[in-house]
Amino acid sequence: MSPRTTAPYQTDAFSWMVTSPAMVAVGAMNALGWIRGTLSPTAKMGIAFVQCGFMSFAGCLPQASGIVGRAALPVTGATSTCGCTWEDSMDIEGKAAVVSGGGSGIGRAAVLELVRRGARVIVADIDEASGRQTVDLAGAAGGIAVFRRCDVTHPEDLAGAFASAAEHFGGFDIAFNNAGIGGDDLFNDETAQWTRMVDINLTAVIDATRIAVREMRRGGKGGVIVNTASMGGLLPMPDSPVYAATKAGVVNFTRSLAYLAEQDRIRVNAICPSFTDTPLVRRNGDERVEAVAALVGGILQPEDVAAGVIELIEDDSRAGAIMRVTVKGGRDFARDIRPY
Repeated sequence: MSPRTTAPYQTDAFSWMVTSPAMVAVGAMNALGWIRGTLSPTAKMGIAFVQCGFMSFAGCLPQASGIVGRAALPVTGATSTCGCTWEDSMDIEGKAAVVSGGGSGIGRAAVLELVRRGARVIVADIDEASGRQTVDLAGAAGGIAVFRRCDVTHPEDLAGAFASAAEHFGGFDIAFNNAGIGGDDLFNDETAQWTRMVDINLTAVIDATRIAVREMRRGGKGGVIVNTASMGGLLPMPDSPVYAATKAGVVNFTRSLAYLAEQDRIRVNAICPSFTDTPLVRRNGDERVEAVAALVGGILQPEDVAAGVIELIEDDSRAGAIMRVTVKGGRDFARDIRPY
């Protein structure tokens, strides 16, 4: 990672005044929440993403509307509201990365983009067939990738994935903690589904970050960690409250580690994609997926999210940052709403 001496790290702190445009957006979101109670599951899912859109609008209103904050910065040569500039970025070429959930969807897209840029990658996934297919695709693209079977709910498997990077590449510079699952059945007497969701979506992200930070500290070179959250981590999801809770946990866990950038030169960021076309989503059925996509104005492709992951890796000014990725809004950064 190139040295950065021109400005402090950006955590996208955000303060705002309640103004009529913001209140209109929030009011519309609440009205949609009431309407959802009378709709089919597919329509409910669509309305939930429309609600996300209203909240994105409320969080991105320009300063002319009374919002005062920090605009999202480009990767290099950016200028903040304080007039500081950044000229440095991490050069991915020659770096080593560990990607969990790399067998499909967003994880696979990230692996392929990383190897395209010259990184070597450990593909960690519980699904060996999918993981090895990703490795084959990386090899066909001229890249270097190694598969490591990993159940992220087992700390020894997570440690093994990072150890594989040391074995094959002499260490690692990048960790993309991406493995996750969906579904929700909070009020069923059988709790296994949602407790497993907490284990995979939140506990495993915390544990993987812990291990990655430990190893990066030992290496003494710093590094970058990106955690996969969701727009559901920024907004209520009445249909999937446990999922929303896990992703909200990832968001605030990541924000809370911004200090590592100055202390250890380790930047920890999170990405919050909207509705994305992955095998996990397709399990709901193509008809339902297309219906929701029509309601929300489109569906992200895994490559759209992978581009955001690359930006978070390369932009040396980002630490504790929360990137949103939506079809209509593209990539921008969520802001903290500070109560004091």
